Amino acid sequence: MIPEDSKQMIEETEVEQTDSTYIDEQKEQFEIKKFFTHFGLWFSVFYFSAFQVIGSLFGVILLMVFYTFQLIEIDANGNYDPNSTNVIYALLIVNLVATIIIGFVAFVMNRRTKFIPSKISLKITKNDLKILGFGLALIFFIVAGLQTSISLIETKFFPDLTVETPYDFFNSGNIGLIIFATVLVSVAAPIAEEIFYRWSMIQTLKRSMNKYATIIFSSMIFAFAHSSSNLSYSFYYFVVHFVITFLIGLILGTVYLLTEKVILTMILHAIWNFILSLSAIFDYFNLYNVYFIIYLVIIGLAGIGTIVGITLFILKIKKKPKTQETNLQQEKTKIKLRPEWFTLILGYFGLVVLIPVLIQVITSSLSFGEGIIPIVYLGILLFLSIFLMVKQNRKYNWINSKNAIGIPDLVQEEVIE
Repeated sequence: MIPEDSKQMIEETEVEQTDSTYIDEQKEQFEIKKFFTHFGLWFSVFYFSAFQVIGSLFGVILLMVFYTFQLIEIDANGNYDPNSTNVIYALLIVNLVATIIIGFVAFVMNRRTKFIPSKISLKITKNDLKILGFGLALIFFIVAGLQTSISLIETKFFPDLTVETPYDFFNSGNIGLIIFATVLVSVAAPIAEEIFYRWSMIQTLKRSMNKYATIIFSSMIFAFAHSSSNLSYSFYYFVVHFVITFLIGLILGTVYLLTEKVILTMILHAIWNFILSLSAIFDYFNLYNVYFIIYLVIIGLAGIGTIVGITLFILKIKKKPKTQETNLQQEKTKIKLRPEWFTLILGYFGLVVLIPVLIQVITSSLSFGEGIIPIVYLGILLFLSIFLMVKQNRKYNWINSKNAIGIPDLVQEEVIE
């Protein structure tokens, strides 16, 4: 017989061991979540800086080739006419090449990264088509509706407002440029961007935060990356473009999380960009009024589709048994904001938006290093992101054979009493 005192001591020891194991597991999960947040930051910085550096270096080479064959003119200070048709062609080619290269790099990394699914599923089910259709309705009703409203307000109350944007080449009046740009933004860009911003980033961030935060933060990264160059043109346009792109990211991110099929977000992204690009083609043939009417009809149909989709969703929820409704209510969670989340988004904003703009302002005011210093900064940013990702890889071995044991999935929802 074991004395009562010994029994109590054994039970207390077992409880202490259980508590200690639980604390260790919690610490391990916290460290893994922290790792994925930091990895998400440096992976997104790598993608942005690599795209910019590849584009800049290849751009210099291509412009020199164009100059050699007397396709463009460059003055004694090394400046060229940015409105020249051949210069715009060169910049579009550079953008296309950089897009293809960085999209391929992200694809290869996803194939070798253990916590990211390695294959793109091309099978589209009936349910996928419903989600895709609802996504199309949302993006054209909400985003296109907001964009059109802003445009009408500008025309009505601020008729003299002129905003220079990096997309003015669509108004060049050259049909060849317009078609080339349309192919770029409607085919190459959606494929490369969805591989990274949805396939890479959402699969990364969802292991450090719940699904709602994942959609929000991946959308913010997507919006900052697209709006970074706009801040140097106009603060107003930066804000408008950020909001529009953020809303698009929310819809695309939701579609991806619901289906985990990046092919669907590629299709949705491509349709959106193509419809917007058509405005320049219609305008070239002096048919912009026709395009605007068609655009308004699309928004109206999208509004009807949105209402129908929401109605069907509500009816589906009401048909569920009460036990399932009770479980759904119990599963409701609150988002617990973590300090590293702010590090993620503030760090990304500072590195890819704020610092480049400050460098541009300083170099412009000093008339020194306007073209060189930004490239040097982006190069440093590229090597820093690679160094930190390699350093993290040594600790967690996140890039390796798919047959290796991957980093464990974490519970996505955090319940706070």
